[in-house]
Amino acid sequence: MAAIVVVGATFRLTDLDNRLVHCDEANQAVKFGILLEGGRYDYDPREHHGPSLSLFTLPIARLNAVDKLTELTETHLRLAPAVFGIVLIGFVWLLRDALGMAAALWAGLLTAVSPAMVFYSRYYIQEMLLVCFTFAAIVALGRCAKHFAPVENEQPTSPRRSRIQRACWAVLLGLSVGLMHSAKETCVIALFAMAVAAVIALPDLRRAGFRRLLLFGLIVATTAAASSALMFSGFLADAEDVRESYTTYATYFDRAGGEGSAGPHDYPWHHYFQRLFWWNRGQSHVWTEASIAALALVGLVAGAWGKGLMPAWVPMTRFLCIYTVLMTAIYCAIPYKTPWCALGFLHGMILLGGVGATVLIRAMPHWTARAAMGLLILAAAGHLGWQAHRAGFVEYREPDNPYFYAHTTADVPRLARRMQRIAAAHADGRGLRQAPAAAR
Repeated sequence: MAAIVVVGATFRLTDLDNRLVHCDEANQAVKFGILLEGGRYDYDPREHHGPSLSLFTLPIARLNAVDKLTELTETHLRLAPAVFGIVLIGFVWLLRDALGMAAALWAGLLTAVSPAMVFYSRYYIQEMLLVCFTFAAIVALGRCAKHFAPVENEQPTSPRRSRIQRACWAVLLGLSVGLMHSAKETCVIALFAMAVAAVIALPDLRRAGFRRLLLFGLIVATTAAASSALMFSGFLADAEDVRESYTTYATYFDRAGGEGSAGPHDYPWHHYFQRLFWWNRGQSHVWTEASIAALALVGLVAGAWGKGLMPAWVPMTRFLCIYTVLMTAIYCAIPYKTPWCALGFLHGMILLGGVGATVLIRAMPHWTARAAMGLLILAAAGHLGWQAHRAGFVEYREPDNPYFYAHTTADVPRLARRMQRIAAAHADGRGLRQAPAAAR
């Protein structure tokens, strides 16, 4: 697992400044600049999302002695999502009991080399933080369910110790939910999918009893609300932003329907499948993460039927099946689509893909066949890694790249340099202004 994390970190941390900032990254950078220079994050309920990205970037800037927006580099900005992309890989180790150690390793490897996961871990937007916090919530929810009714054949745990562990995981679940809310408004989609999946697929929660579930829910809700409020209010500096973090959904529900600024991003339901699983534009090769989808389908079937899995692995596998199907269906149904929005359900597919890889290998009748199947899956992971390298380090400026979306062109820096030369030659220097229309 450590080796897999190192592979993922290499993809995510190398040459973070090799690509011009996307306009969305620039918007987030300006918002962070206000926090950096002014000491507070002013939440805009119509644009830009929550404060977590800026707040987690702040210590990086301080450690690098950066005090002004003009001193920031692409590396300073992109380091925060890159770190969360690495943490996302390691987090899967916490599900090794619920999915099996082999499934956790395969899922970690697929996360490390997925081109989409790599590319958007190097993007100064909220999506990677949202996916990481969502997965932390899933891990905490699974652990809570385990402590409601310990699995048979496990080492016995005293009731008092079990209550303490359950309370700790409930607090961590609430903290994760609060961080999801402070990252991006679309967290409600993941929370809905998680809630439905938990009710259907985690029987230990259903058997917990009303009083214990009520106490559990109160701990989670209180922790989530408190942590989110602290983030939005700038640690109690502005209570109005907390209120707006909830009233904003009136705006975002309209945007999800393709209204307003969402219009240019209105695509058919199958658009994500095209970008992720079969994209061939211009002179580029075929881009595909279909191997993840194929392994996820095997994991989905195995979870639905309970075949090829140890009994202890079935509940979490079924949870992931329901969660991923719901996430995929909802995001495909929403007209507003940008490629990074697919990361949420793609990560669910990756986790199911880890299960699918384990099921395929275990289904082989002989060790030689199992070894051959393992090598075949490794080859598929190698192909994903090759595409991740092409997307992040070779074709990172090519419009044919499916992850390169409405991006800044190389002409912009040249235009900026030309404006600098004009200012240097002008009597007003950097104070020059565009001439009035009548003068032109």
